Amino acid sequence: MAPKFAALLAENVELCKKRKAIKFLGNTQLVSEQRIDIPQSLLIEEAAETREQNTVSALYPSIQ
Repeated sequence: MAPKFAALLAENVELCKKRKAIKFLGNTQLVSEQRIDIPQSLLIEEAAETREQNTVSALYPSIQ
């Protein structure tokens, strides 16, 4: 891999991490400012047909 391409790839990875962090902070600020209630429990119907790993990883820690 050319050194310039490797540097650009590394820069892209860092920028993506920063963008993800900024988006998360914006979302938490929005929830806080709008006083949005986060549910305590969530029922997912037909769990066998959902992508369980993706669904579980996206839940808030407070959900039972």
